[in-house]
Amino acid sequence: MQITIISDDHVIIVDGEARSCVFEIDERVRAAHWDGDVGFCEHRPGHDGIAWVDGLAFAPYLAIWLETEPPAIIEPTEPQAPEDAGPLSPPKPEPEEE
Repeated sequence: MQITIISDDHVIIVDGEARSCVFEIDERVRAAHWDGDVGFCEHRPGHDGIAWVDGLAFAPYLAIWLETEPPAIIEPTEPQAPEDAGPLSPPKPEPEEE
């Protein structure tokens, strides 16, 4: 299982599925990543010292992701011309004046 937490966007991504979530995270963390074996943080400029090395630190964020409704899937539709648009053909050129 892969987990990415993006603090500024309030997004948690689990195995490629992103969800907008409400969560708090240390203000020094810009993003955090768990690849299934190793976890690490991207720190904001001027901050360091946070190192997550096991998956337990990601467990609360996985729980939040699981409790958050996935985004709605909007099915694409065929574009529709307005009823009063008339035929969809290019305009005819104006005759040139002599």
